[in-house]
Amino acid sequence: MKGVFAYACCVAVLSLAVVHSDDVRSEGGADVQAKREEKQRGEPVIFSLLQSDQCSAESIKEELKKGVNVTGTYSAAGFTPLQWAVLNGCEAGVDALLQAGVDVNEKAQTTDHVTAVMAAASRKRVKLVETLIASGADIHAEDEQGRTALHVAAMFGCARCIELLAEEGGDMQKADDSGAFLTHYAASAGEEHIFRYLLLQKVPYLIETATRDNALVIAARQGHKQILDVMVSVGRKRELALPSKPTGRTPALAAAAGCRSPLLLWLTEIGVDILTPTQMGKGLIEQAKRANCTEAAVREIQMVVDRALSSHPSQASSPVLTPSQVRKLVEEWGVDASTSSKFEEEKIDGDVLAELDSEALAEIGVSRAVDRIRIMSKVKKMRAAQPQLN
Repeated sequence: MKGVFAYACCVAVLSLAVVHSDDVRSEGGADVQAKREEKQRGEPVIFSLLQSDQCSAESIKEELKKGVNVTGTYSAAGFTPLQWAVLNGCEAGVDALLQAGVDVNEKAQTTDHVTAVMAAASRKRVKLVETLIASGADIHAEDEQGRTALHVAAMFGCARCIELLAEEGGDMQKADDSGAFLTHYAASAGEEHIFRYLLLQKVPYLIETATRDNALVIAARQGHKQILDVMVSVGRKRELALPSKPTGRTPALAAAAGCRSPLLLWLTEIGVDILTPTQMGKGLIEQAKRANCTEAAVREIQMVVDRALSSHPSQASSPVLTPSQVRKLVEEWGVDASTSSKFEEEKIDGDVLAELDSEALAEIGVSRAVDRIRIMSKVKKMRAAQPQLN
């Protein structure tokens, strides 16, 4: 989802800023070093005084007494003094700025134009979220992507922030400009506790976003089994096999697109039908190849598909081809006579053989195809007690 990485990048930049601030404090007086940084970075001194959770209330107040304009002033990264203090956990700075009459709802000059309460939610600073709300923060304010502080809290996994914002009247049912709800953000982040809470609040999760993904598809593509497991625990396992509308995507297809064979295997183990909505598994292999999964990953996904096929109800009464039928099929594919005899010797099941066409054989190699079919056929014969050819 667009914008997620913008927040992450900001957090990374701020982490570096905090480390730099620690180094500064070890060198000398805060005011002296702050002025040095102002000159080096081309931004007001106030930002240097606000970039640590150990910031000095006295130094900040002294700077504010000089008549510093704290509204309409931005850091090199585009944040307001209040947002900078919030992101760095400088509670003394937040208090001082609020007392100085700073605009609590001023937006950053960043790509997303976030507010201070969004910044607090992104860093899970619950106390500061409370402080900002008490100081008049607009919890309904939207960033450039149509996200509120609730979306940011879901994105970064701040459950308590979500509760606070909801208690203050935050709109839990609001989608951002891409159509993503809080559930989509929680699923993308793998935040199962938040996702479960949002389900209880009846927040939509099966609606597709502008990127044509619902929350379950998003979770599966990123390998967040814990999100899908929530659906099982609340009695909604059936939805893990349902194609989304209108694209027809399923968590299984998303897992294949994410090259995540362990997740596919887990879906089969809990009884989710990964085959019927995917042309008996062909769609899964196509997705994996289209996503440029490694050859090893594609093979692993193929093994999961083979395993699912071996126990699928549609395979229980599969016909067994006669040797002549096998020979005819093999000849149509242009495979040599020795391979044809291998198929006959293994008494290959007709439906299993039909799973591979000439292009598939050419791509994976005849010997590998024979091995795969041999294993699949034996498993199916043992399970279904199919008759042997004479």
